[in-house]
Amino acid sequence: EATMINLRFVSIALLLFQVIYDRYPTEEEGLAILLNPPMTPDGEKRDPIARPILIEDGWGNPIQYRHATWDNDLPGFEVWSWGPDGDESEDDIRPDFMDEIVKTAAMIEAGALDQMDSATSESSSDQ
Repeated sequence: EATMINLRFVSIALLLFQVIYDRYPTEEEGLAILLNPPMTPDGEKRDPIARPILIEDGWGNPIQYRHATWDNDLPGFEVWSWGPDGDESEDDIRPDFMDEIVKTAAMIEAGALDQMDSATSESSSDQ
């Protein structure tokens, strides 16, 4: 249960990272970049997007991350846990909600957030 919660959290944090930086972390950066995000253009340190305990599975092992391309040809990612034994095997835990994540990422890529922001700005100026 804790592992699935953390996999869900990491997925949301990765979507947030994509919204802020217009990209997903590289495999070299991995999930560690959520703890120490890139500096601002002015060279100021940014607040972490995650806490160390949230990028671990329920057994204290690092959640696995891979930069990937989804079936809809959008840039994306995969996250999973190696499970209780900490090794690739039949007990690996892969999230069952990745379809939701792919749809959300497609909306972000299509500019849904910009459209929502624009609509909010227009309704605010009407008041």
